Amino acid sequence: MKRSWMVGMGTALLVGVTGCGKIGGGGAQSGTVAVIDLDVIASQLGSQQAIAESITKQQESLNNQLVELARSYSAQISEQQRVLADNPNQESEVQLAGWQRQAEVQLNQAKRQAQSDVVRYRAQLVNDFREQVRPVARQVADARGLSIIVTKNDSVVFDYGSAVDITNEVLEQLGGVVAAPNSSP
Repeated sequence: MKRSWMVGMGTALLVGVTGCGKIGGGGAQSGTVAVIDLDVIASQLGSQQAIAESITKQQESLNNQLVELARSYSAQISEQQRVLADNPNQESEVQLAGWQRQAEVQLNQAKRQAQSDVVRYRAQLVNDFREQVRPVARQVADARGLSIIVTKNDSVVFDYGSAVDITNEVLEQLGGVVAAPNSSP
Protein backbone atom coordinates (compact mmCIF):
# COMPACT_ATOMS: atom_id res chain seq x y z
CA MET A 1 0.00 0.00 0.00
CA LYS A 2 2.71 2.41 1.03
CA ARG A 3 4.80 1.52 -2.02
CA SER A 4 1.94 2.08 -4.49
CA TRP A 5 1.25 5.45 -2.87
CA MET A 6 4.93 6.43 -3.31
CA VAL A 7 4.94 5.23 -6.94
CA GLY A 8 1.78 7.23 -7.58
CA MET A 9 3.26 10.37 -6.02
CA GLY A 10 6.52 9.89 -7.91
CA THR A 11 4.64 9.55 -11.19
CA ALA A 12 2.54 12.62 -10.45
CA LEU A 13 5.63 14.64 -9.60
CA LEU A 14 7.43 13.44 -12.72
CA VAL A 15 4.50 14.32 -14.96
CA GLY A 16 4.09 17.66 -13.21
CA VAL A 17 7.75 18.60 -13.50
CA THR A 18 8.24 17.47 -17.08
CA GLY A 19 5.04 19.15 -18.16
CA CYS A 20 6.04 22.52 -16.70
CA GLY A 21 6.86 25.22 -19.17
CA LYS A 22 5.15 23.55 -22.11
CA ILE A 23 2.30 25.15 -23.93
CA GLY A 24 -0.02 22.60 -25.44
CA GLY A 25 0.86 21.42 -28.93
CA GLY A 26 3.95 23.57 -29.53
CA GLY A 27 4.47 27.26 -30.04
CA ALA A 28 6.82 29.40 -28.01
CA GLN A 29 8.55 27.81 -25.07
CA SER A 30 7.75 29.31 -21.70
CA GLY A 31 9.59 28.86 -18.46
CA THR A 32 12.59 27.25 -20.13
CA VAL A 33 16.23 28.06 -19.63
CA ALA A 34 18.69 29.64 -22.06
CA VAL A 35 22.41 29.02 -21.70
CA ILE A 36 25.04 31.65 -22.53
CA ASP A 37 28.81 31.29 -22.53
CA LEU A 38 30.08 34.67 -21.39
CA ASP A 39 33.70 33.51 -21.70
CA VAL A 40 33.24 32.91 -25.44
CA ILE A 41 31.53 36.27 -25.87
CA ALA A 42 34.23 38.10 -23.89
CA SER A 43 36.95 36.35 -25.87
CA GLN A 44 35.38 37.00 -29.28
CA LEU A 45 34.67 40.66 -28.53
CA GLY A 46 38.15 41.24 -27.10
CA SER A 47 36.69 42.13 -23.73
CA GLN A 48 38.58 39.34 -21.99
CA GLN A 49 41.91 40.77 -23.15
CA ALA A 50 40.84 44.34 -22.39
CA ILE A 51 39.81 43.34 -18.86
CA ALA A 52 43.10 41.48 -18.32
CA GLU A 53 45.11 44.46 -19.57
CA SER A 54 43.16 46.86 -17.39
CA ILE A 55 43.71 44.67 -14.33
CA THR A 56 47.43 44.44 -15.13
CA LYS A 57 47.66 48.25 -15.38
CA GLN A 58 45.81 48.59 -12.08
CA GLN A 59 48.18 46.09 -10.42
CA GLU A 60 51.23 47.90 -11.83
CA SER A 61 49.94 51.23 -10.57
CA LEU A 62 49.29 49.84 -7.10
CA ASN A 63 52.68 48.09 -7.06
CA ASN A 64 54.39 51.38 -7.96
CA GLN A 65 52.55 53.07 -5.09
CA LEU A 66 53.69 50.29 -2.74
CA VAL A 67 57.30 50.69 -3.89
CA GLU A 68 57.08 54.43 -3.23
CA LEU A 69 55.58 53.80 0.19
CA ALA A 70 58.36 51.33 1.02
CA ARG A 71 60.97 53.89 -0.09
CA SER A 72 59.33 56.55 2.03
CA TYR A 73 59.31 54.30 5.11
CA SER A 74 62.92 53.33 4.46
CA ALA A 75 63.94 56.99 4.15
CA GLN A 76 62.12 57.87 7.38
CA ILE A 77 63.80 55.01 9.24
CA SER A 78 67.20 55.98 7.82
CA GLU A 79 66.63 59.53 9.02
CA GLN A 80 65.68 58.27 12.47
CA GLN A 81 68.80 56.06 12.51
CA ARG A 82 70.92 59.10 11.64
CA VAL A 83 69.32 61.20 14.38
CA LEU A 84 69.62 58.44 16.97
CA ALA A 85 73.24 57.66 15.96
CA ASP A 86 74.32 60.93 17.60
CA ASN A 87 73.21 59.61 20.97
CA PRO A 88 73.20 55.79 20.81
CA ASN A 89 71.65 53.98 23.74
CA GLN A 90 69.39 51.04 24.37
CA GLU A 91 66.27 53.19 24.46
CA SER A 92 66.99 54.64 21.01
CA GLU A 93 67.57 51.13 19.61
CA VAL A 94 64.22 49.97 21.01
CA GLN A 95 62.55 53.07 19.60
CA LEU A 96 64.10 52.47 16.17
CA ALA A 97 63.03 48.80 16.21
CA GLY A 98 59.48 49.95 17.04
CA TRP A 99 59.47 52.33 14.07
CA GLN A 100 60.72 49.56 11.81
CA ARG A 101 58.00 47.19 13.00
CA GLN A 102 55.37 49.88 12.59
CA ALA A 103 56.57 50.65 9.05
CA GLU A 104 56.52 46.93 8.20
CA VAL A 105 53.00 46.52 9.59
CA GLN A 106 51.75 49.55 7.67
CA LEU A 107 53.40 48.35 4.46
CA ASN A 108 51.84 44.89 4.84
CA GLN A 109 48.49 46.53 5.50
CA ALA A 110 48.89 48.61 2.33
CA LYS A 111 49.76 45.44 0.35
CA ARG A 112 46.63 43.67 1.60
CA GLN A 113 44.53 46.71 0.73
CA ALA A 114 46.07 46.84 -2.76
CA GLN A 115 45.26 43.15 -3.31
CA SER A 116 41.72 43.74 -2.13
CA ASP A 117 41.43 46.75 -4.45
CA VAL A 118 42.53 44.66 -7.44
CA VAL A 119 39.99 41.95 -6.62
CA ARG A 120 37.25 44.57 -6.30
CA TYR A 121 38.37 46.26 -9.54
CA ARG A 122 38.29 42.94 -11.42
CA ALA A 123 34.81 42.17 -10.08
CA GLN A 124 33.61 45.60 -11.21
CA LEU A 125 35.01 45.13 -14.73
CA VAL A 126 33.39 41.70 -15.02
CA ASN A 127 30.10 43.07 -13.71
CA ASP A 128 30.24 45.96 -16.20
CA PHE A 129 30.77 43.48 -19.04
CA ARG A 130 27.87 41.32 -17.86
CA GLU A 131 25.62 44.39 -17.68
CA GLN A 132 26.53 45.28 -21.29
CA VAL A 133 25.60 41.78 -22.46
CA ARG A 134 22.46 41.38 -20.32
CA PRO A 135 19.95 43.38 -22.43
CA VAL A 136 21.03 41.68 -25.66
CA ALA A 137 20.89 38.25 -24.03
CA ARG A 138 17.43 39.04 -22.67
CA GLN A 139 16.25 40.12 -26.13
CA VAL A 140 17.56 36.91 -27.76
CA ALA A 141 16.11 34.73 -25.00
CA ASP A 142 12.74 36.47 -25.22
CA ALA A 143 12.69 35.99 -29.01
CA ARG A 144 13.14 32.25 -28.43
CA GLY A 145 10.58 32.14 -25.64
CA LEU A 146 13.20 31.35 -23.02
CA SER A 147 12.56 33.03 -19.70
CA ILE A 148 15.67 32.20 -17.66
CA ILE A 149 19.30 32.75 -18.69
CA VAL A 150 22.12 30.89 -16.98
CA THR A 151 25.80 31.18 -17.72
CA LYS A 152 27.63 28.12 -18.96
CA ASN A 153 29.67 26.90 -16.05
CA ASP A 154 30.78 23.30 -15.87
CA SER A 155 30.35 23.20 -12.11
CA VAL A 156 26.73 24.35 -12.39
CA VAL A 157 25.41 23.34 -15.82
CA PHE A 158 26.07 19.66 -16.36
CA ASP A 159 24.53 19.33 -19.82
CA TYR A 160 22.22 21.21 -22.15
CA GLY A 161 20.90 20.97 -25.69
CA SER A 162 22.33 23.28 -28.31
CA ALA A 163 18.82 24.61 -28.97
CA VAL A 164 18.96 26.61 -25.74
CA ASP A 165 22.49 27.99 -26.29
CA ILE A 166 22.07 31.68 -27.18
CA THR A 167 25.78 32.53 -27.17
CA ASN A 168 26.23 32.91 -30.94
CA GLU A 169 23.06 34.96 -31.43
CA VAL A 170 24.05 37.32 -28.63
CA LEU A 171 27.55 37.57 -30.09
CA GLU A 172 26.14 38.39 -33.54
CA GLN A 173 23.94 41.13 -32.10
CA LEU A 174 26.88 42.56 -30.17
CA GLY A 175 28.86 42.68 -33.41
CA GLY A 176 31.39 39.97 -32.64
CA VAL A 177 32.71 37.17 -34.76
CA VAL A 178 30.63 34.05 -34.29
CA ALA A 179 32.51 31.15 -32.76
CA ALA A 180 32.25 27.68 -34.20
CA PRO A 181 29.29 25.84 -32.69
CA ASN A 182 30.16 23.71 -29.71
CA SER A 183 30.05 20.02 -30.49
CA SER A 184 29.90 19.28 -26.78
CA PRO A 185 28.74 21.76 -24.13
